[in-house]
Amino acid sequence: MKKILILDFSPRKKGNSAALTSLMAEAVTASGSEAVCYAIRDIDVRPCKACGACKKKDVAFCAQKDDFTAMMPLLDECDGVIAAAPIYFGHVPGPAKCFVDRFYGFFNPMVDHPLFTVKESKKLAAVMPCGGGDPAAYEPVAQWLGGAFRTVGVTETKSLIENGLNDLWDDGDEKRQALAEKAKELAAWVVE
Repeated sequence: MKKILILDFSPRKKGNSAALTSLMAEAVTASGSEAVCYAIRDIDVRPCKACGACKKKDVAFCAQKDDFTAMMPLLDECDGVIAAAPIYFGHVPGPAKCFVDRFYGFFNPMVDHPLFTVKESKKLAAVMPCGGGDPAAYEPVAQWLGGAFRTVGVTETKSLIENGLNDLWDDGDEKRQALAEKAKELAAWVVE
């Protein structure tokens, strides 16, 4: 059974990212895989302090004692990742950037094998609802996220970027119904 880590980086509890990660978690479990879900707004993830303690080890490590440090083994052992990050002013919101900065503990550029992740060949589904703008303009943000997750073993990234989503999720809305189907298809790709 595959283990898929699902991360909701939105600061809003009942926003589009929460609805999409919930739908995708259902699709993951329906496929027979395990969905491990976190709403980053509800856990303690502190900013990287750039203290360098992680560079004194030859394994993934962080000296901080918070929920991210406790998640480090899960980031390494999972088989795939679904990350929902709404677009705020052209990029991911603060909780996503704070989380990704902590990947610093997974590599050391001063050694022969700089990545400390054990499991490679993971897939990342980058789900990015946004209020406006051309979705193609935000594709570099999805690529950036995929590049950051490369540090924890991601080698393939697909994105789902949808605009016109300023309001909270409404199951009866036709646009959101179509988006829900796309999200489920993307979740199926992650668990393939």
